[in-house]
Amino acid sequence: MDDIFDLIKSQNFDKLKKIILDQPNNTDFNIHDEYNNYLIHYILIYNQSDILNILLKRSIRLDILDIDGRTILHIPIKFNNVKMLETLLIYNKELIGISIIDIRDNLRLTALHYCIILNNIDCLKLLIENGADPMIRDNDGNNVLQLALEYERTDIILYFINLNINLNFLSLNNESFLQLAIAYKKIDIINMLLKKQINLNNQEKEYGLGALHQCVVLNMPPVITDNIIKNGCNINLQDYYGNTSLMYAIVDKLYDHIKVFINYSQLNYNLTNSKGETALHILLENYENYIDYPNIITTLIKNTDLNIQDNNGNTCLYLIFQNKILSNHDLLENKELNIFIKNNDNISTYDFIQNKPEYINIVINSFYNYLIINKDKLTLDWELVCANKKENEQKCKDKIKNIIIKEHRSIPKVTDYELILDNGIFVNTCYYTGSHIDILFGLLFLYDKFKNNNMGIIIDYPLTSNKQLEDYFKSLGINYNYKLDFCNFEINWSYQKMIMPTYFDEEIKSKIKNTDYIIIPIGIETNIGSHANILFYDVKKSIIERFEPNGANYPKDLNYNPKLLDQLLEIKFKKLDSDIKYKRPYEYLPIIGFQILENINYSKCKRIGDPNGFCGVWCIWWIYHKMKNLQIESKELAEKLIKEIKFKNINFKTLIRNFSKNITDLRDTFLKKYNIDINDFISYNYDKNILNNLEKDIIKYI
Repeated sequence: MDDIFDLIKSQNFDKLKKIILDQPNNTDFNIHDEYNNYLIHYILIYNQSDILNILLKRSIRLDILDIDGRTILHIPIKFNNVKMLETLLIYNKELIGISIIDIRDNLRLTALHYCIILNNIDCLKLLIENGADPMIRDNDGNNVLQLALEYERTDIILYFINLNINLNFLSLNNESFLQLAIAYKKIDIINMLLKKQINLNNQEKEYGLGALHQCVVLNMPPVITDNIIKNGCNINLQDYYGNTSLMYAIVDKLYDHIKVFINYSQLNYNLTNSKGETALHILLENYENYIDYPNIITTLIKNTDLNIQDNNGNTCLYLIFQNKILSNHDLLENKELNIFIKNNDNISTYDFIQNKPEYINIVINSFYNYLIINKDKLTLDWELVCANKKENEQKCKDKIKNIIIKEHRSIPKVTDYELILDNGIFVNTCYYTGSHIDILFGLLFLYDKFKNNNMGIIIDYPLTSNKQLEDYFKSLGINYNYKLDFCNFEINWSYQKMIMPTYFDEEIKSKIKNTDYIIIPIGIETNIGSHANILFYDVKKSIIERFEPNGANYPKDLNYNPKLLDQLLEIKFKKLDSDIKYKRPYEYLPIIGFQILENINYSKCKRIGDPNGFCGVWCIWWIYHKMKNLQIESKELAEKLIKEIKFKNINFKTLIRNFSKNITDLRDTFLKKYNIDINDFISYNYDKNILNNLEKDIIKYI
């Protein structure tokens, strides 16, 4: 057998075959040359099928790897030897042990990956028929379909699509296969995928872009954009910065895409991005690019609330008059025009139109038309008379003009829910720490304010001990001294495990019987940092809502797995009430939530002493305003509150800092009794006796 590799070099395979046949059946043919190339490697390279069959009957090993960690399957794939591959796969099935089909090499590439790289669809089909897994990822995180896109193997991709395999996988950047196909501009593949049950609204990890966003950003043919919408894509999907696909199209001056969007009745023109801008704001700031597209301008003005303010306090109405877009008076005269909204520079629309009769007449006609539209909601007698056309139209308009000039009001007074917004008391320094004690006293503040509204909180003895939580942290190797802190009053979502207060089940059952509203805080711990959410439980309506201060989504770079949290919470509460409706944040909160708006104001309004985040205060603030405005649905309430804060020119950071004083004043009253302050408390500069007495005081308080 010493001359086997010499025979291979001389390609004397007849003699090699004879030597192999002459050897005893138990001869070990798992031999290699000085270059670590095995006998079976050469047999496959030289396509010696007869010798291969002989060796396979002699129980030769198949799990031999070359110096790059590749299996022997790589050779027939490389040389397009389908018959040889088939032979190996048949024998592989008969072996007991690990299959070689999905073994990965040093680059974590499988035989299927090499079928893509070497463009061998026949071998790929054979591997799939024998159970190869197309979802295994290589070192770059690519499965076979992703690699096929990169190598432009369209025929292979179409083969997979027709196999009806699960196409809803995600890349490491959380992109769907459809999004990847859009990124590579593979129109035929995109059209095929649209015929399948594929997620059209998935958002990638970094910016929250969806398939529709990408179509615009990459300027795909508008027909693709249209087809994606027709197949059920959410035309109003916002990225993590609040931008819709329409907004991107306006920025990039993609007129044909814009025309596609405005043809759909479900398009929401009033969504705002992190700058507070609607799509119309963006268009008006780039008005010179749209002068030749009057239909686009008209459609956006017609369908947008012109009184929405951006983060500079500017309304679209302000920008319209500023840009002198007044060719279509009828359009504006049929819109609600509040010309007295002031921007951050304390300038209103009225300030620069008051001496322009033509502009004032537009506002007068708008006021009059809105009297007629809202005649069932009017509260003033003279407005009702004019709305029902019992008074001469000109006399009504003269009255309106007088109201505009003297009362500084340009819209009718209608019956509506009165929104209550607490501006707080101005404070220049902040003593709120965001620690457990502050969350606890936030609950006590709410209880004190709304106990007469039959609102309950889940608090009982003990507040400072939760053995399950302590044991869990110990199992994670985290040493936290909970015995000198309040840890047993909130739902703990710690490293994706839900731990309830020890008395929770008994207390919640009691509160369901005896209260109308129940408030439950959620403390969130991750390896990145801490966060706070809160639950609002309307017992009579059987609705429970999770409030996320950030808005519809979790804070960027703080993925605490909200999907799992919501699943577990819903299961927990459905055991208490099978009819309960559990609302996730994205069902009623905007993409750009309160804490995002606060952080946008961060540099303008940072004060020494501010905590790293006011998430806990925002939770208490939300419940406070929810209880003050119970007649308003949560989705509408969030929108109204944001609109009102901007209308009053209040800085979000200042607002929440001022509100925190309600909590810290109550907290400090309790601490003062024991001659300690918040600095002592967070430094554990107190003993167990003080903590026990403080705990008793809190229990007594409720």
